Amino acid sequence: MSDIDFKPHAGEGGLLAVPGNAPLPEAVRVRAPARLHLGLLDLAGDLGRKFGSIGLALERPCLDLTVRRAPAFTVRGGETDRIGRYVDAAIEVLGLDPRKAGQVAVEINRAMPSHAGFGSGTQMALSIGAALAGLAGVPFDAAKMAAGLDRGARSGIGLTAFRSGGFVVDGGRGPRSLVPPTIARLDFPEAWRIILILDETMVGCHGSAEADAFRDLPPLAPEAAAWLCRLTLIKLLPALIEHDIHEFGDAVTDIQERIGDHFAPAQGGRRFVSPLVADAMAAFRRAGSPGVGQSSWGPTGFALAASEAEAERMVADVVKNCHTVEGLHFTITQGRNRGALITPLHAPRLRAPRPTEGPLTASIRASLPGPGPFRAPSGSGGRSSPCDLLARTGGFSRFGRHRGGRRRAGRRRGPMAPGRHIPRIQCEASVLRRPSQQRISRATSPCEGMRAIRGTEMSKNILHMLTPLKHMSPFDVNMAVDAGFDVVTSYAAVNPEEVRGLVQDAIFSRSPADAVRTGIFFAGKNAIQALDMMKAAEEAFVPPFEINLFADPAGSFTTAAGMMACVEKLLQTKFDTSLAGKKVTIFGGTGVVAFSAAVIAAKEGAEVHLAGYDGTKRVSGIAADMKARFGVDVHPADGSTEEARSAVAGGSDVILSAGPAGQQILTEEQIRAVDGLLVAADVNAVPPAGLAGVGVHDNGEPLGFGRAVGLGALAIGNVKYQAQHLLFKRMIAAEKPVALDFRDAFEEARKFIA
Repeated sequence: MSDIDFKPHAGEGGLLAVPGNAPLPEAVRVRAPARLHLGLLDLAGDLGRKFGSIGLALERPCLDLTVRRAPAFTVRGGETDRIGRYVDAAIEVLGLDPRKAGQVAVEINRAMPSHAGFGSGTQMALSIGAALAGLAGVPFDAAKMAAGLDRGARSGIGLTAFRSGGFVVDGGRGPRSLVPPTIARLDFPEAWRIILILDETMVGCHGSAEADAFRDLPPLAPEAAAWLCRLTLIKLLPALIEHDIHEFGDAVTDIQERIGDHFAPAQGGRRFVSPLVADAMAAFRRAGSPGVGQSSWGPTGFALAASEAEAERMVADVVKNCHTVEGLHFTITQGRNRGALITPLHAPRLRAPRPTEGPLTASIRASLPGPGPFRAPSGSGGRSSPCDLLARTGGFSRFGRHRGGRRRAGRRRGPMAPGRHIPRIQCEASVLRRPSQQRISRATSPCEGMRAIRGTEMSKNILHMLTPLKHMSPFDVNMAVDAGFDVVTSYAAVNPEEVRGLVQDAIFSRSPADAVRTGIFFAGKNAIQALDMMKAAEEAFVPPFEINLFADPAGSFTTAAGMMACVEKLLQTKFDTSLAGKKVTIFGGTGVVAFSAAVIAAKEGAEVHLAGYDGTKRVSGIAADMKARFGVDVHPADGSTEEARSAVAGGSDVILSAGPAGQQILTEEQIRAVDGLLVAADVNAVPPAGLAGVGVHDNGEPLGFGRAVGLGALAIGNVKYQAQHLLFKRMIAAEKPVALDFRDAFEEARKFIA
């Protein structure tokens, strides 16, 4: 395995080196993966080597930290003493002057649970060592760093996870081994999922207790070690290569049971340290998981699944049927086939204008890691990046309109330049140049240059609109322009993995004081994906470089917010009550509007039933995801037949139709049969109505039976429109960066109709 060196751009696993004339970064950010430790192969040691491990790098959880130059050593978000020891030891391994190298600020942007089986200590130690090497511009040898920081004494899984990710087998510790050598490293299938089972009430064996446990355990019989090695070589690894999850899972489970029984004396006499996790693992096996086990000393357990949908189904099944899940936390993750992401961060610098950019006299750029996903060569005709776009839009008061009042045609960028990093992304931008701009004569520092430009024409409100779909919605573009953004540009076919690069290209093009004049909007047709993209954007921030974010895929967040605000208002004004304690049944449960409406209603104390047109399988997974993300309980329901829909509607106080346009969900007879119904709301404006008898203009009109009133699509749409408009306005007016989703939309909708 190669040593880890640094270049002034990002890399994975760190295979980088700094040329002598390259500027040193102001900070280094490292994102390191958690790992599962699946077992030790040979505790006998009679062949001269001991231990031998199998394990897997994970996408989540992860460690995300930034180390930057500072007047003195500080830590934010982590254990100061522990991090201080790692910094001191890493400085010694790297041969640096502690008086200078130790003056750093360590910021823990995201931590993984400690002593839970994820290898957090090794990832912390290596990440700090890599960051310090990057700041100093010196080569970084991960193996020497691990040894110098007393990591990898028994297992090399964490080291290889940091270097290259994947599924790993190491050869154990020999008499001359610095760290255990990697003897196999394979990609983990992209489709497979791992369900993590966390018991947050316990911690795994660690420190001196771990050393004592290894000392006191009886030797593993050579025959047992031989069987474990045979299982790994002849069953586990071939199944992984052939993507046979059932054979792979059988091998993992067998290895786990044998190792767990051997370690039982150090785990309270149990195969797995947490009884709750053990019960949950048994439940996952009954639900169809191909394999289960415990990572390292636990308490974290895991269950394998062949796909995301299978993982969601199994989680829903276990949550519903396992009586011991209270107190456990489930996370669906996947293997990571890449090592740690190491990103040197440079201070923004003033750069001379390009002749092809028109009459701009200066532009601000950030020294982002690498060319970046949208960095087109000068004069290449490549599509604009967020940074390029800012440099071209200093003189516009509105999208597509020159301040002088004369309308000028928008100019579309040329074709994608060869060799670009992400050719799938399509950037659609309409930007115009101002014919004149105040000259910046001289800037003595990057920040002074930024302040100078800020004082002229650079502080425009710019919105970058991202969608994973083929086109951005014209509705959303119009809404953003009408809300007052000076420039709006859209990026189509954006992969979630590409969000980080786009965000970092946007944040470094302006001073922190002007960051709130930049926003990113997340569109698409998938609520979870939009939320994940917004989360990825937040994780890409490098404080104080932070910008505004807003997610509203297919307008669903603001539509759901408008609907729920209107329902709440009708309950208050017509029936002198609230959502709390009401049975709310939502049809169209697999859609984006239903997702947001269900979470809003549940957070307001309603008993929410989410009905799926294809039965309970998909909505069960959706309900489990709501529980994991937002801590709300939503009941999956069957809406696949007319009889099933009547059954779930029975006893409802509120019925919401969020199904496909032009599809009737409940007939008038079915609605009349619901005793005690108060409000029936329908977001569908295309005939036939989703709820028969509810008119598109209804806003509290009686349905003609009982006390029930109707709420139609156009009444909801008016509030939805205002909520989206107000959220765009909030972005423009923000003095500090904001991140907005359906919860903020509900807040604005409530205020609008109050």
